Amino acid sequence: PYRCAFCYNRVFNKGLWRCMNAKKVADTIEYVTKKFGVGGIVFAEDNFFVNSKRVEDIFKELDKRNIHIKWKADCRIDYLDGASEDFLSFLEEHGLDTLDIGVESGCDKTLKKIQKDITTEQIYRVNKKLAKRNIKLRYSFMMGMPEETKRDREETLNMILRLTEENKNALIGNVAIFSPYPGCKMFDEVIKMGYSPPTNLEGWAEFNYT
Repeated sequence: PYRCAFCYNRVFNKGLWRCMNAKKVADTIEYVTKKFGVGGIVFAEDNFFVNSKRVEDIFKELDKRNIHIKWKADCRIDYLDGASEDFLSFLEEHGLDTLDIGVESGCDKTLKKIQKDITTEQIYRVNKKLAKRNIKLRYSFMMGMPEETKRDREETLNMILRLTEENKNALIGNVAIFSPYPGCKMFDEVIKMGYSPPTNLEGWAEFNYT
């Protein structure tokens, strides 16, 4: 449900978000924990926290079944910026281990250009807000966006250093290379700038962000 100019989801899922209901999630977790002895779960959703009530309902349902696991999920900075201390405590008490957060850039100009709809001020504020908690924050970044300058990249590197200095639980997941995917706003932009995308299925099969 967001408008990131680099993301395939805008065209692939047409801006829609849908989810498995809390009971079904709990059923699945109960099955794998009992059958395979799983002690941890990765919620492989692009936006696990779109509906915070659903998140609470999942773990309340697991409480009823006496199931307690460690877990990690993706999260946006603005969710955390607006999250109450009570909600964060609830997550921590219910096994939250790691949040994967795509901040993409340490440069406000770049964040605005890629329509991330967050600011560097929010990123630093959230990093400090969660520094007192036992929750790992794994940040990921991108470089090589159209019109990005050396100074813009330096701002990102400076952010990486500052985040890890201000929060002992801050981790750097990866610094990826921007990749233009068809349908994304930035794809059209780089085509105008002279980029030549793959011309056949085999070429796209070999195309990836590394």
